[in-house]
Amino acid sequence: VRFFVAPDIEFAGSAIGCEIMVFDITDPTNPTYTAGRDMNGSANGSTGNSSWLGVKDVFASGNYLYVGKGYDSTACSQVAGSALGCELMIYDVSSSTNPVYVAGRDASGSSSGTQMENIFSFALSGDTLFVGKDINNTTCTQTAGSAVGCELMVFDISSSTNPVYVAGRDASGDNSGTASIYINTLSVSGNYLYAGKDNDPTACSQAAGSASGCELMVFDISSSTNPVYVAGRDASGSV
Repeated sequence: VRFFVAPDIEFAGSAIGCEIMVFDITDPTNPTYTAGRDMNGSANGSTGNSSWLGVKDVFASGNYLYVGKGYDSTACSQVAGSALGCELMIYDVSSSTNPVYVAGRDASGSSSGTQMENIFSFALSGDTLFVGKDINNTTCTQTAGSAVGCELMVFDISSSTNPVYVAGRDASGDNSGTASIYINTLSVSGNYLYAGKDNDPTACSQAAGSASGCELMVFDISSSTNPVYVAGRDASGSV
């Protein structure tokens, strides 16, 4: 189960029933269930009752909730009830009792694609959403619909109903590589993005394209369309 707490509201993600659940926590000793949604965006659907389809991460900002899900091979759709294939889902939660599905993207950055990888983590900086994904050994590209090989994806969310894929990097820090180690956590501070990855036995390197062995990676994100790998450390703290 994943959680994100906003003022007086808690969002929870799981893998059974209503995979997205909303609780009123005005009284923290008595959380009250107020709404739920299925993995396809529906209020009464029955899809997603499997561990790989569960919610992997939830993140709220303003009136919007971002949901990262397990993979599904059906086509991503912008229609609630048909969005099972969107590994990234966005809900308008201006009404906490009625979350409304407003947009989705598949793991390649497409609004209608069928590519599939788990989305494990989010980080937000202004109008830029950073997405950390599962492994894929295809080539990372900067084109929506072909970016399934980018373990790190960047979306412009200045329009919350139309997230636009603007950049991607593979697990080595390269914009066109094929390294495949999943990113399981992301955090932003100022102009820097910190990415935590799964283990890799190769040597950590400070050069983009060779940093697969760095379980911690740091990117300069002063340009949201061009994240630049600037430093890495392996799981022992070594360079």
